[in-house]
Formats: sequence, C-alpha cells, structure tokens
Amino acid sequence: MIRCEMSSDTANLQKTSQRRAKMYDFFSRIYFEEISEESLALLRQQDNQIDFGDAELAKGYVNLQKSVDQVASDEDNLEELAADYASLFLGIGRRPAHPYESVYLGSEKIAMREPYHEVAKIYFTEGLSISDEVREPEDHLALEFEFMANLCRKIEEALRKDDAVEVTRLLNLQKSFSEKHLISWIPDFCDDVVVGSAKLTFYSAIAALTKRFVVLDNQYLNTATN
Repeated sequence: MIRCEMSSDTANLQKTSQRRAKMYDFFSRIYFEEISEESLALLRQQDNQIDFGDAELAKGYVNLQKSVDQVASDEDNLEELAADYASLFLGIGRRPAHPYESVYLGSEKIAMREPYHEVAKIYFTEGLSISDEVREPEDHLALEFEFMANLCRKIEEALRKDDAVEVTRLLNLQKSFSEKHLISWIPDFCDDVVVGSAKLTFYSAIAALTKRFVVLDNQYLNTATN
C-alpha cells in the first residue's frame, strides 16, 4: 500500500501527483469498459492502493479485494460481471447508474446537456482531445477521471521545470473541476451503483471506493490551494 503524504513541498507534491494520477487512471479504466481477465489480475496488485490515512478508504480496499476474489473464484463470473456492467452503466437494467454528469446535473436529466458542453470546453482549453474511437460524450465519468489524471501529469511536468505559477494554476483548475464536475454528482452516482448492483459485489465495492476517494481528493485540493 502506498502512503500519500499531503505535503506542499516539491518532492512530496511530485509523489502525490504521480499517485493521484495513478488512482484517477485506475478508476477511469474501471468505468470505461468491462473488466477483462488482465484487468482482474491487475486489480489484485496491492500497489493500486493509496493510503490517505483514512479508515473508510482502507475498509474500501479490503472490500474491493474480497469482491475481486469472488469474481476470480469462478471463470463464469467474468461473464456475470460483464452483465452487471451492462445493466448498471449501459442503461439496460432496472436500476441503472448512468455514468454521465448531464444525467445528474443537467436541467433535463438526460445525456449531453449543459455539463457536457462545459467539460468539453475545459478539455479544449487544456489541450485534451478525445479520440474519435471513443464513442462516449465528454462528461462520461471515465473521461472526467482521465482529465484529472492528465492534469496531475501536467503538475509533475511543471514541477520538473520549477514552474510554480503553472503548478498553482493547475491545482486551482483541479480544485474547480473537482467541485463543479466531480464532487457535485459522483457521490450520488456511486450510491446508485450500490443500489443497482446485482449478485456480484464488485461494482458496489468499486463505487464505495470511488466515492471516498473523490471526497478525500477534493479535501486535499482544498488544502493544497490554501
């Protein structure tokens, strides 16, 4: 388990940015597509974990490992997990959890509304382009997490260049994005995932971990920018 020290000095900020990027990448992959055998094997690696010294997050990791072991215990469970993914995130289940910000915050509660346009503009401003192969709108949860990971890597680059002004700008951008486009809807989304989860506990465990991480990272950004 990696311990992430929330410090403002350069060395620790570099490490923190690397580890935050890793976590955001991790969650982005989880929500972007169904779990493969290779992904399942990676999930069993302990270095996916970052310790914020938080008991709830630590408990979330334990529950995730139990759910991964549950899936790995039977080869048929990968198919069951794929069915869970489709039921929850592709909108074919009785209690879907739509992974789009617009569904939660848009005035019409449907995809590709105001939040979609807002995040697309932010991505464009920061030079992040979405591949033509990606058939999800910009306010998909996985893409918002990818954006945060991208900003973490930009912070690392700015630190290497001793560009304090750019580091400050990027941290403030992350804080603003977290508050307006993550913490504002992801906890509710995660609650919906827990309610809608089926026989396997994998996605409910992931949702609980996601919710706690997003809350803690928002707290970190508020501290780092003060």
